Amino acid sequence: MIKKGLIAGIVMVGIVLALAAFTGKWSYLYFVSGTMGAVSLVLALAYLIDSIVLGSTGTFFSVKKTRRVSRVEDAKRFGAIAVPNVLAAFMRQSERFFPVYHAEASAYSQIQRLQ
Repeated sequence: MIKKGLIAGIVMVGIVLALAAFTGKWSYLYFVSGTMGAVSLVLALAYLIDSIVLGSTGTFFSVKKTRRVSRVEDAKRFGAIAVPNVLAAFMRQSERFFPVYHAEASAYSQIQRLQ
């Protein structure tokens, strides 16, 4: 389940990267990926709390033998979906935290604007 979640998260980031590249608005990467990552983290936390309250496969009234995927596995999957999205949003905002690394890219883009 973790592999499927990680692949789904990478596909989501790829779609957002393509959208940002075609439109030229790289802020989409921060807002859309950050939002998807935050929603996935909230869902993972909700499933984890739900598994603590109701058990791994139960409902409020009875334990279902037909439930194949436990809530803990669902929480892991949503957590795996959140990882690439949160990393992509953090990489977009990394120039605020690490301005030295982006100085060369910034100087290059300013030279390109002048030409």
